Amino acid sequence: MLDGMYYNTDGDADNDEIVANINKMSKKDNISAAAQLKLPDEYITKLHNKGMIVDMKYVLISSINWNYNSPNNNREAGIIIKNEESSEYFSEIFQYDWNDNPDKLEIGDSKQIDLRHILVAVIIVLLLVIWQLKRRR
Repeated sequence: MLDGMYYNTDGDADNDEIVANINKMSKKDNISAAAQLKLPDEYITKLHNKGMIVDMKYVLISSINWNYNSPNNNREAGIIIKNEESSEYFSEIFQYDWNDNPDKLEIGDSKQIDLRHILVAVIIVLLLVIWQLKRRR
């Protein structure tokens, strides 16, 4: 899912071209992948998350835009969580958004994700970023 706002689709190499290329390559190479543009609606007003779920085992949560400039010229942070409960949690939210599900979002059928793992991981990433910034001074 990529943001479909005009400022992300006006150019010749932005979100609408990325969506077209992903869908073209997945069809050509027979890969189970798809992309779509999302516009603001009643429950998503801005699509800002940068993430990925891999094999229902790993979750990437990141500030990194998927373009040349972001990882090469910005101070970005990201974390990879290896946890199947976290993967399930984020997968259910993604499916809700992808399908424009108007029903109430219910995560995990009474299962709870242990947010302590995510909090610890975020703190570790922040400490690493601070350490890296101090090293550069």
